[in-house]
This record gives sequence, structure tokens and C-alpha cells, in this order.
Amino acid sequence: MMPHSGGSIFALGIKNKSTMDWDVLFYKLAANTFDTLWSKQYGGSSEDNLGYMLELPDKSILLAGTTKSKDGDVWYGHTYSAEEIWVLRVDTMGNIIKGNVFGGSGGSYLNALRAGPDGQIYLSGITLAKDYDFAHLGYGMFDADPWVVRIDTQLQLQSVLVLPGNDFEGRPFVESISPNSVIFGFGSGGLMQKCMEIYPKD
Repeated sequence: MMPHSGGSIFALGIKNKSTMDWDVLFYKLAANTFDTLWSKQYGGSSEDNLGYMLELPDKSILLAGTTKSKDGDVWYGHTYSAEEIWVLRVDTMGNIIKGNVFGGSGGSYLNALRAGPDGQIYLSGITLAKDYDFAHLGYGMFDADPWVVRIDTQLQLQSVLVLPGNDFEGRPFVESISPNSVIFGFGSGGLMQKCMEIYPKD
């Protein structure tokens, strides 16, 4: 759940339509009673999952997660069949303002969503992809690499950084954001957490 500056509370859920097809449910709740005031349903004909929320400066709400759909509300999805990152901007009535996807043909997953002091939005996760938006030199087919992405409020990619390694890296997170750098951490090969300072490119 996410409290909104307008006084209401928003929440996310899942509606199973079939074994391999589920949509996202977006709820507006009363602040005092948590009663459902209304709900909206988003998605396409495959697996859709939005699990992260962020209030933007104009009071609209950014929803973020993953999708395998290429139709419905995700008509702009890539042609490959792998899971990709889905971002959806809605107003406080649940109406869709804009959506976008990014990823690659190996599958990508989201782990963190943060707002920066520069008005930009930072996301991080892991990817098995080595192409498209996450094009990089990898070490093997099943090697998952951490990534951090910066997008603007129009959901356009501003910068992408993938940190390849020769083991499974996971649990990535954005620790802090300053005007000039981002502290980005992740686990590597089941060992201790690593943390590094990165400098997004303009």
C-alpha cells in the first residue's frame, strides 16, 4: 500500500484469469477505514505484475513491475516472449496516462523503484538478457546480472547500466541518490553484499 499526498491510499493486487494469464488490480482505499473506493484492472493476454508504486511531483502515480503481454494495455510490448520491465503512469482516478517497457530477450526482473532529487526515476533489478535495452557482454546463458536504469517522468530511458559478472548476482537495490551519483548494491554468488557508487550518463 502507498499513502498519497491527496489523503487516500493506493494498493496493488493480481487477478488470475488463467494459469498463464493474470492482470494487475489497482485499488483506491479510504484512508481511515481502508474500504475500497474503486479498482482498476490493467494488463494484456499474458502475465502482468506491477508490484511497485511511486507518487510523482504532479500527484500522478508510477506503477512498475514486469509483463509478458504484447496487447491490451501493453500493446507497445516487445515481440520477444521473455518477461520485461513494465512502467505505467496513471492519474489519481486510475486512468492511464502513459506506459512503456524495456528489457531484452532473456528475461528481466525488477527489485527497486526510487525517485531522485533531479526529478528522474531510478529502477534496479536483474536481467538474463544480453540484448535490446540491456545489451552487454555476458558470461553465460543463465548468468543473471544486476542493472540500474534512469527514466524521466515521460517514462523514456535516459541511461542504462548493466554490471556483468561470472556468477549469479541478485537482490539489487538503490541505496541513495545524490545529484551526481547513485549508490547501488547487490549480492554476488551468495556471498556478502556489494555496494558501489555509479555516475549516470546524461
